[in-house]
Amino acid sequence: MDANLVSEDSEALLNELFESEQLGVRALVKKLFRYRRFPLVVDYLLSELYSRPTADIEALLFQISLLASESLDTQNFLLKKCSESPHFAVKTILFLNSRVLDEVLDDAPLKQEQNIAQKCIVYAAKGATAMNSTASRGNSTGSRRSSDSRNMKRDSTSKTGKKTLSLESYRTALGNRTSSEGRGPLHDGVEHIVSGMIDISLDEKSARRKSYVEDSVQFATVLSAASAGLPQLQSDEERRGYLEKTIHSLNKLLMKRIVSGRQRGHQRLDLMKPISVSYSDCQRTIHFPSTSGNEKPLRILRILTDKFQLLHSRERAPVVIWLEAMESTLESCYDENIYREDEFLTADMPNSELIRMNTEFSSEQIFGSPVADGKDSNCLRSCPKETIETSAVGKTDAAGQVRGDALEDVKCSAAELRALVFGKSWEIEQSEMSRVSPFGIFPGYRLVRVISKAGDDLRQEVFALQFVRCFKNIFNEEQLGSLGLTDYLVQCVTADSGIVEVVPDCVSIHSLKTMVSGFTSLLDYFVKLYGDLGSRSLEKAQMRFAESLAGYSLVCYFGTISDRHNGNILITADGALVHVDFGYMFANSPGAIEFEQAPFKFTAEYVEVLNGCSSQCYAYFVNLFVDGFLAARQHCDRILTLVQCIEGTNLPCVGDGEESISDSLREKFCLGESDEQCRRVAMELIESSRENWTTVKYDEYQFVTNGYMK
Repeated sequence: MDANLVSEDSEALLNELFESEQLGVRALVKKLFRYRRFPLVVDYLLSELYSRPTADIEALLFQISLLASESLDTQNFLLKKCSESPHFAVKTILFLNSRVLDEVLDDAPLKQEQNIAQKCIVYAAKGATAMNSTASRGNSTGSRRSSDSRNMKRDSTSKTGKKTLSLESYRTALGNRTSSEGRGPLHDGVEHIVSGMIDISLDEKSARRKSYVEDSVQFATVLSAASAGLPQLQSDEERRGYLEKTIHSLNKLLMKRIVSGRQRGHQRLDLMKPISVSYSDCQRTIHFPSTSGNEKPLRILRILTDKFQLLHSRERAPVVIWLEAMESTLESCYDENIYREDEFLTADMPNSELIRMNTEFSSEQIFGSPVADGKDSNCLRSCPKETIETSAVGKTDAAGQVRGDALEDVKCSAAELRALVFGKSWEIEQSEMSRVSPFGIFPGYRLVRVISKAGDDLRQEVFALQFVRCFKNIFNEEQLGSLGLTDYLVQCVTADSGIVEVVPDCVSIHSLKTMVSGFTSLLDYFVKLYGDLGSRSLEKAQMRFAESLAGYSLVCYFGTISDRHNGNILITADGALVHVDFGYMFANSPGAIEFEQAPFKFTAEYVEVLNGCSSQCYAYFVNLFVDGFLAARQHCDRILTLVQCIEGTNLPCVGDGEESISDSLREKFCLGESDEQCRRVAMELIESSRENWTTVKYDEYQFVTNGYMK
């Protein structure tokens, strides 16, 4: 950009930024989108963003990655963060890859997305060395631009103490920039490396970093696409074979990492014989890709071939996959040693914590036996063949629990009813598996369940969960609890595949009504499961139902979330609601006809669970809804900022861009009204939603067309 083209608008923008209070991550990202045509402003915003906690940046990494192909500064920012953290690099690459097949992108940006992802791998491999090398070269301007913008801020304080910006200092700083049409922030060597990803000459440390990132991306990509070929297969046997082959390839990748230390030590491995595997060996494997960075890493040990299950889907075949994992000793996924944790553990782990494993996982031989004091015990045990559920009964919907048992006798005890509907609790499942798995002897052993979804664009789902999480945080801060909102992880991996965390101990309301023979109503089910009317146990369950109903009703209203049939609403073993599958929100709706006119779903059946409109439980729900409405209104800037971060993108919920979804959302907060007037608005929303005829008709439509129970 020519310095002569700098306008007074640009000067005003920077003055505005300098005079403003310190901006949070959401506000910075929003301004990145708004001012992305002003390079020096973008540079200043990224400099500010870099000083924020990495976990907060990762929370909006999806949005930031959308700007990577438009801005060299944004690329440089992401590359620097990737050089600092293999975890951040993996998440960035997955988000970039989720755009590669985007039909809206033309060939040039498409190639650019791929190149940026490749650069992320190189920078993650070289670590701080890559950034230092880049900054030291004369043709690199990234650090100088950041220095210029910081100096501008320091020099812009007048004698009166008021921050100002001289146009001359702006032009001087801008003159140091290269043209946006010119070279990128990478030096010659790295540019040559990433063009076609030729072999890289790396030291052992860098090679391990590169391998860790590449294996993590490969694992997530193959796992997310595991169900891609299932719709074309006719028989259960063909589907079983397809899934087992995919899982086998992933398990080979994991085992390769576990035994890689012996290969580095030039120890010869006999692939036909079992070997001893230690706790520190297992810390060489990759961590779960959708884990939040500020959490402890969860190392993936293997995928169970006897536990995958098909879900209910009309056109696709998503699959629930069970993984064995164990907690890392590291406190955060951002730890720079995440790729070589085993180096710090080998000397500390006793020899007794060894297991015998086969270096080649197979569907028939996947279980090893514990080895005491490093000596052989029993040989490998076989695992039973998988039986895939294909009937309409008992399939998991979205993030729900898998059950295949129909209830023939509704007169069973509460314990029997719970077991038949929800199966074993997730806590018991993990406890039992730890006793039979060879990995169960290791500290921090865990089971993880995820849904592999191929044929679905999960990018909007990522945003929707950010939206839910924002409300959850606000409610917690305002001492309302979470209002029953459930947070689960979604990771888009490609443009049409991703990974969704399974919410434990719950089923869809559709599945519940299908499984229970002679099902009459949710209230009748609550009484059978939790106790007689008036009992304390039933009242607690009803309160949990009321809390979650209030929380999700507010989220659905403010997000204009539709398609709320009973396959997309789950119920937990404790009686709380969980909404999933947010394919329709804000500007898009099923069939683009906006049939669901109610502010949120509030059926007669829900009212009955609350003991009717005159009950204390109903009043409890109303108070929570109103208080939650006021809390959201008080923090509306946070919610609006999050939504504004996706305006201008091609997410379906944004629509054609002719109308601002954030402007429509702003109107719902009633910002010009008093608190008392807002309370009346909230009460009117409840009244207009209760037993709304469009809700009833939409449930009937879903029953006729897709078989979802009303």
